[in-house]
Amino acid sequence: MEIFFRFIIGLAFGSFLNVIASRYDPDKFLFNSKSLGGRSKCDHCHKTLRWFELIPLVSYILQLGKCRHCKARLSSGHPIGELTMGLLFAFLPERIASFGTPGASLYSPEIILWLLTAITFYLLSAIDLRLHIVPDEGNLFLVILGALATFVYPIKSLGVKVFSFLGPYANLFGFQEGAWANRLLATILAMAFFGFLILITKGRGMGIGDLKMSVGLGLLFGWPDIAVVIGLAFIFGALLGIYLIASKSTTLKTAVPFVPFLVLASFVVVFFGKEIVTAYFNILAPSLIQ
Repeated sequence: MEIFFRFIIGLAFGSFLNVIASRYDPDKFLFNSKSLGGRSKCDHCHKTLRWFELIPLVSYILQLGKCRHCKARLSSGHPIGELTMGLLFAFLPERIASFGTPGASLYSPEIILWLLTAITFYLLSAIDLRLHIVPDEGNLFLVILGALATFVYPIKSLGVKVFSFLGPYANLFGFQEGAWANRLLATILAMAFFGFLILITKGRGMGIGDLKMSVGLGLLFGWPDIAVVIGLAFIFGALLGIYLIASKSTTLKTAVPFVPFLVLASFVVVFFGKEIVTAYFNILAPSLIQ
């Protein structure tokens, strides 16, 4: 019952974040009266929507993905986003609690921190998909969350001195003696990597917004988790790029927002990081874990 309750809350947050992302104006503060206020309208006929047309996920299904007034096809991104946030709110607390805080409630500091991170991640992804920019306010909030993470994460988790979603495998990569040193190292390496890509591609291969986001990611994940996050993000991006080029939906010169890949990779590490590294070592380097 608690998981279902959290799922419903997540759906509501997803719907609210969709509204903010769709109304975001780069020339204004992320949260302003225009983005937070006013009735929702159909993007096609601009008809003001009634309350029963705004029930997260349910309204889209009942209306068969079409506007009730003009019958125009509605964006599938909204229900997908709502469902994503619902699933994250339902299962993220249990996953975080499994790392050194068994039985933690929904109101535990580390769980609240990661729910706020999920909200921020989704909002930044939605805006990047729409406008190909990453709001500075969102990146700043990620930095704050990352700094707070150093204080609220379990000091010891599954045999490691510094909290890591890779579990004890983090010890193989060193720099596990101090939480702040670990996360500052991750931040410096992430910024250096993205800065190098921006430099060699002259800004065409990577944006400044991605560089700014790397600061928050480095603080949130620490070393070596950040390396896995970045590596997976590029793998996901490459796979999608190959598919789009093969289907002739895009070209090599088409700009593709990278934040959604970073966010996807982040949650893959949160939910499956230890399992991915275990599989990697079992296949390619079994001697290191014997």
